Amino acid sequence: MDNIIINVWLFIFIPIFIGVVCISLVNPKGDNRNSGAGYRTKRSMQSPENWNIAHKTFGCYSLVILVLEIAALLIERKFLIPQKIIQSEQAFYINIALLFVSTSIGIIITEFRLRKK
Repeated sequence: MDNIIINVWLFIFIPIFIGVVCISLVNPKGDNRNSGAGYRTKRSMQSPENWNIAHKTFGCYSLVILVLEIAALLIERKFLIPQKIIQSEQAFYINIALLFVSTSIGIIITEFRLRKK
């Protein structure tokens, strides 16, 4: 039962928070085009192409999270549970490692989308 709660926190709430951070990385400083006086305007996410990039990035990131969660469940079922190697502490560390990997992949996807733009 503890593992279910850990999975809910790691793979639902925390990735949503990290996805919001990735979306804010798309254009965090604001768009300073069309500002005749030379000041930075705060229209960071108002242009439609920025929203498009943010939604695609978050979609890719969510897909990566889903694939990694399914992979973790398959690994747990196929290799670790029949031999009774896994304990709740090991499952927790496996989930933490998958979270860091998926976060890194999400940030890399965001960076590539920024560089393409």
